[in-house]
Amino acid sequence: MEKLQMASHAVGDMEALLEASGISDDEEDGADTFDEKIRQLVVAALAGKDVDAATRQAEKSIDEAKAELEREEENINRMLGGMEGAEYIGPRAPALPAVERSMNARDFTVSALGSLGAHISPHADGIYVAEQNGGREFIRFEEKVDDVFARSTFYAPGTPAFSRLVSSIIATGIHRVRDGDTNPAKQAEDIAKNWIASFNGSPDSIEIEEVRRCYEGTALIRVRATVAHDSYERLVQVPCSPVEHYVVSGRSGVARVPDVIEDASSVGVKTEQLASVAEMDPGVGGFSRF
Repeated sequence: MEKLQMASHAVGDMEALLEASGISDDEEDGADTFDEKIRQLVVAALAGKDVDAATRQAEKSIDEAKAELEREEENINRMLGGMEGAEYIGPRAPALPAVERSMNARDFTVSALGSLGAHISPHADGIYVAEQNGGREFIRFEEKVDDVFARSTFYAPGTPAFSRLVSSIIATGIHRVRDGDTNPAKQAEDIAKNWIASFNGSPDSIEIEEVRRCYEGTALIRVRATVAHDSYERLVQVPCSPVEHYVVSGRSGVARVPDVIEDASSVGVKTEQLASVAEMDPGVGGFSRF
């Protein structure tokens, strides 16, 4: 048994070796597999039969088959070339950047509910109350609480309430834009008057013909890259320069920036350029190449 097992470990594919040696070639004793051959030798030994001769014969047949297989492999490699290094490895997994969270689940929930119009205030240990449109809701951030607040809404990553809140926030484009010019029409007239006064002239009339509205700041872009059945989502910050992000219009451009911006291009943001820069993010680009 030990000799046959050693031969098995040395060769690897014992069944193929037994077929090559003729040991498992539909012998009359039914030794179709290596395990069956071992079992029969053990049973014969326990029955008091002399199995040394059978073991030596099997070992000799295996050695001869091994040598024959090595010769055949050498011939094949000589004719067709070896297969070393030809294994299929597949695409290398992308090195995605680590996730850096800007706030924890509690801070996000309080800020998100507040941005949606709810008033959040502490109520008890670990319990908050959210008031909106005349209604009240107790919320918590710990899974286990006192029985008094057992029916409060549990907000934590993976819970239904938290998932709904996240969906509501990411479906809404929220901006914080400050108009840098309080009265651009008057400022433009003053500039023109001062220039005319510099050569002792007097203005007859001043009219604004063209306005360039520029945006300077940062855009936070939600990018999702999809390859086959896999997808990767990431928030990408894109700096915006007023040299690149601007829009040219008539006198209407001097109007105050509205509280609700339905079209980002109205304040000079070029969304196509933002998308191009976001696609160059190392994480998004690495996943897309993968």
